[in-house]
Amino acid sequence: MRGRPSRGIAPGTLMMLLVTALVIGGFAVVLPTLSAGGRPSTAQVDARMDARLQPGRAEGLALSAPATAPPTAAPTAAPRREAAFTLTAGGTVAVEKNVRQSGYFSSAKKYDFDEILSLLRGEMEADLTLVSLENLTIPGAKVSELVVPVEVLRMLSLGGVNTVALGFGRAWEQGTAGVAATRSAAQSAGLRVIGAFAEETETETALSIREIGGIRVALLHFTQTLSSRSKSSLKKEGKPSLLPLTDDAPERIAQARQLGAQAVIVSVHWGSEGKTAPTAAQRRIAQEMAEAGADVILGSGARRVQPAEWLPGAEGRNTLCLWDLGCLLSDARGDGAVAGMLARMTLRLDGTGALRVENLRYLPTYQWRFSLDGAANYRVISALGDAPDGMDSTQQKSRTKARERVEKILKDGPLAEADE
Repeated sequence: MRGRPSRGIAPGTLMMLLVTALVIGGFAVVLPTLSAGGRPSTAQVDARMDARLQPGRAEGLALSAPATAPPTAAPTAAPRREAAFTLTAGGTVAVEKNVRQSGYFSSAKKYDFDEILSLLRGEMEADLTLVSLENLTIPGAKVSELVVPVEVLRMLSLGGVNTVALGFGRAWEQGTAGVAATRSAAQSAGLRVIGAFAEETETETALSIREIGGIRVALLHFTQTLSSRSKSSLKKEGKPSLLPLTDDAPERIAQARQLGAQAVIVSVHWGSEGKTAPTAAQRRIAQEMAEAGADVILGSGARRVQPAEWLPGAEGRNTLCLWDLGCLLSDARGDGAVAGMLARMTLRLDGTGALRVENLRYLPTYQWRFSLDGAANYRVISALGDAPDGMDSTQQKSRTKARERVEKILKDGPLAEADE
């Protein structure tokens, strides 16, 4: 008996098989997610992000194979802008008895020091012009070797100076009130003060950073030693930590870098007066500052010009170290005392973000003292070029010796003498 001819798979059966296949496929997708603790796989996350970034694709289709996107150029960082500023650094300014008396006019009963730096102004002007001041200015206080008339600050400002390092060993002998008065008077004269503080909040590293010529510059000052009277004064006021000592220098320099400083300039008061070379202790301190990130170290304290050199610094950089810039103004008359210098340079941030210290020049200076109408007068002048009118032969010889002295000290260093 022949059976009935086959009619194939019934429609209902076909539907059931299709549903079963879909269910099995669904488990194949869901189970990996469940086994990962409910989190989508990396491939799924990438697919979903791809769906969101490609217009016209629904997020619900993120599990399907992503469409091939047209290639796009990788984003490029905007080129860094070059920036630069000029720096001129002079040595110690100490307005001592003879200099102070030269500026006093008894008929008017007032002080006037305006002319002392007038012949050097054109050489001193820069975006940043720094000297080390070893005096306090306290309005109303009796003048002395330490405390001088506020007109001294006007002399500096008229001479092209815009920043003074005040942190010398005797700075706190008149207490924090003396420092505060000096800072206030300097600011009124248009001068920025670094290195000496009257309040704890003023010592914050962040306050030392400012923008110069488009570069974030940290201006820091450290002092190696304090006079016994300064120590006693700070201890009496309960503020022994006000002074940034050289022991703290590496940490403060590193902080400045962390806070975004692109250039770190360090002024430091160290050494012993009259010495013509740095000590082993100074070399150790300078190397620590270089390794912490200092770009330029400007020394004062010895009141004698000392050599300049490059020190190996942080991250392959070199640090320019001027061990001592000598004395720009005082009443001392020895050969070494009357010979000073101005160091001039450009700090440039190139397109890669690297800082370069370039255009290194020095100008030897001379402290000219002459008599006019029976009174002593002082002028700080260049030791290059022709002698000024009125300079006698003895002073001309002294000026030449000052130039030769500075040239001998700096001849093998990184600074070239300025053109006459």
